[in-house]
Amino acid sequence: NQIFLIENDAFIGLENLKYLYLSYNLLKNFYSTSNLNSLKIFDLSFNLIEILNKEMFESMKIIEKIWLKKNKLKKIEKSVFSLITNLKILSIEYNEFEAITFGFEKLNYIDKLNLSYNGMRILHKFLFNNSKRINLLDLSQFSKNFSKIN
Repeated sequence: NQIFLIENDAFIGLENLKYLYLSYNLLKNFYSTSNLNSLKIFDLSFNLIEILNKEMFESMKIIEKIWLKKNKLKKIEKSVFSLITNLKILSIEYNEFEAITFGFEKLNYIDKLNLSYNGMRILHKFLFNNSKRINLLDLSQFSKNFSKIN
């Protein structure tokens, strides 16, 4: 597909939707609507998203898996995942991050976190401070210019 815009009321009537796959489109942003509160799996891979903001996931309180592979992600805004208490898998590999300073502090139940193949050069301390249940943390091919843990 070549979807570049999803209007606010596009998912009205889909209150029981559990799986939403929007990969391989031209989306630059996505704003969650209140009727996506049953969503468990959300795939936005292979789009053009640059910033993760709180509005993207605010109604997805029980979501378990989010895939954001191969976007243009450069920034995660503070408290993006603060309302998501059930997230187990977060895949944000192959993006354009140089550094991530926060965003994972509320992911208490995350099991798999994939940050591989990003351009990150700095890994900030306390980034995974409350993520005690991580079983798989993929930082492979982090950056050829990786310099330090700050």
